[in-house]
Amino acid sequence: GINGRRTKDSIALVEIKDDGETGRLHSVSNTIKIRSDHQEYKNVFWTFREGDGVFLKAVWNEGRNRIFSSGPFEIEDMVLLR
Repeated sequence: GINGRRTKDSIALVEIKDDGETGRLHSVSNTIKIRSDHQEYKNVFWTFREGDGVFLKAVWNEGRNRIFSSGPFEIEDMVLLR
């Protein structure tokens, strides 16, 4: 649980993905999942690890129809997700 999160039991879900180098990050199933809300926990926080070991936020870019990095993974960002 994440204190301050407005979901059942203050739970936030995190999906950890590969680095995108193999193409699995951009699979059809992942592009569907990243644009969908979980029934109980709403937005799911996505992250993947760069080659240097840093975890980054993964977000859907509608204009490019692709998953992109949106900066470093920060636990605090999970509170703001609905």
